[in-house]
Amino acid sequence: MYKKMVIPALAIVALAGFPSCNKVKDEILKNIDPFTYAQEHVMFEIPAQPLVLPLEFTTPEQTETIYINQIIKDNSGLNVNIDDFSYIKLKDATLKLMNGDEANNWTNIEYIEAQANTDKGLNTGKAWLVTRLDIPNDPAIKYSDKTLNFPDENLKDYVNGDEATVVHYKWKVKPRLGTTINLNVDATIRYEFKP
Repeated sequence: MYKKMVIPALAIVALAGFPSCNKVKDEILKNIDPFTYAQEHVMFEIPAQPLVLPLEFTTPEQTETIYINQIIKDNSGLNVNIDDFSYIKLKDATLKLMNGDEANNWTNIEYIEAQANTDKGLNTGKAWLVTRLDIPNDPAIKYSDKTLNFPDENLKDYVNGDEATVVHYKWKVKPRLGTTINLNVDATIRYEFKP
């Protein structure tokens, strides 16, 4: 909070002390804190699997649209864009089970995997970003939220600045026990931005 209040004053001082606008911009960017952006309510469904098969199940691919430059402007409070940021990371996915019961919950699942890419990434042959979480067969965690941490990868080559970026998600599940209902999951996907 302190840094954001100092930025306007810093800009005035910088204008008086530096002959170049780029130097002013560099000084301002040094005072922008890294921030996270959460894309909420990315919903998916794990269909009922009455029989346990040795095979994994992958959900149909789904897409969500994000606007990177708008996210940066909204969170920095300044008229800066993707070119002013050195690092954008797909941080994690937190999964909330919306409708579990005693017989159908997280303990029915051996592991869950999140896969993500973008329209730009797919068009340029970029690899899918993949993270996996093994779920223990522990009654204490039947309904607790699950967080999958993505690998440390700079997304700047995956995303567009001025145009929309379409993010593609797939979820892979390996059952441990059969289920009798479709499990509905609400995911929150977080991105990290560093100037």
